[in-house]
Formats: sequence, C-alpha cells, structure tokens
Amino acid sequence: MTVSDGDEAIENAVVSLTLPYGLTFAKPTDRVYLGTLQPGYSYNAVFLLHVDRDIRQSTATVEAYISGVSSLYGIPMEMREDVQIAVRRAERIEIRELVVPSEVNAAYDDGSGRISFTLANQGETDIKDIEITVTGEGFLPAKPVSIEGIPSLSEEAVTVSVMPEDEGDFEGTLCVSYTSDGGSRREIKEPVKIHAFYQQAGISHDVIIDPAVIQPEPVIPDWVWAAATFGAIVGLIIILRKLRRVIFRSERR
Repeated sequence: MTVSDGDEAIENAVVSLTLPYGLTFAKPTDRVYLGTLQPGYSYNAVFLLHVDRDIRQSTATVEAYISGVSSLYGIPMEMREDVQIAVRRAERIEIRELVVPSEVNAAYDDGSGRISFTLANQGETDIKDIEITVTGEGFLPAKPVSIEGIPSLSEEAVTVSVMPEDEGDFEGTLCVSYTSDGGSRREIKEPVKIHAFYQQAGISHDVIIDPAVIQPEPVIPDWVWAAATFGAIVGLIIILRKLRRVIFRSERR
C-alpha cells in the first residue's frame, strides 16, 4: 500500500480484509495495525490465510478496507478495494524414517543397496504421478520407483535401490517428484551418502557325501526274486506229487 505524495500523513492506519467462502484467517484477527503512514512511502499489511479443503476455485476476491485519520485536519479517511489473489491448497510432503545403508557391495546387487523411507503427504491436497530416484556421480542409472498417488493425510512405504560403479565414498540425491493438485510438477530432495566395497559371491566347490544315505541299486529287482522263489516252490511241490504217484504204483505191482 502506497500513500500519495504530499504533506499529509495518515495516522492510526488499520487494514482489514473481508474474505470470501473457502478462505479463513490463520490467526484470530481480520485486521493489521500499521500506525502512521508517511506520504510517498510503501507499507506491507501481512495476513496469513487458510484455504479450506473443499474449495475449488483457483482465484478469490478479497475486499481490503483501509482506515485512518488525517494528520493535518484530523478527519477520518478510508478506502475500499477488491484484490484478486491466487488460491492453492497447502502441500506438505515429507520424507520420514530415512534408512541409508552404510556399506553397499559394488560387485553385484546383493540387496545391500536398498534405501527405505516413508513418504508422508501431510498436506490438504492429493498428489499423483510420483517418481523416486537416486542420482549422483558414481551411481549406475536405475529405473525410477513409481507410485500412482498418495491421498491427503496418508503415507506410503518406499524402497529404492542404488548401485555404485566402483569402490569408494559416494554422495547422491534422493529425489521425489510428483504432480500437485494444481497440475504443476514439484519435487523434494534429500542428500544421501554411501560407502561402496567390492566383494564377489563366495561359492564352495567342496561336496561332502554321507555314505549312510547311499544305497546301491540292486542288479535284479526284488519282485523278480520273489516271483522266482514262488515258482521254485510250486515246481518242487509238483515234482514231489509226481514222485509219490510213481512210488505208489510201483508198490502195487
């Protein structure tokens, strides 16, 4: 607000606002006291406003009312003016409980390069089209982790992997990009540090065989021996019967 040039100041200046539906004051007052406004100078009247969750418009009309008293004549002075302001509901996206591995194997992906955290949407708007990446000099490119969306006052557990190119100490950036409720692309970042070492997978070539669990496979199956034994018994019985008949006939003669 600017007071016009001249010799007259405005004393006891107060600025108040009348808000439309969907906007409320963040503090329990609708006015700001500025005191004496000198001619030719600019003054700021700062109001903190809260956007309701169900508001849909992107702009709102606020009525500003300025009042005071003339320093020369002591008469009241006032002015009203409509002000157009852009409306955007508050966003508050947080990276919580970030766990970064202290050491990562650079030889191959053995799971040691997993970074985990909780992505919390504490704002009053939904976010969507979320992509999480870890970039930095010395990190191999990796496919981003994608999340379709996180509603307001919700959170999501996230795990993303990082793979260093070689041994050593590396610094990178964990980046979470998303589309806001207004359609703009935004991002939050968090620095990460890792130490990479090189260790190939160990494979043992020594094979120990327990003789107790090894049984030689029989040359002739057991069922063959059973059948042969049964046949021999039956044959012996037949032969004995025939011998008895021959002996009996001989004795009768």
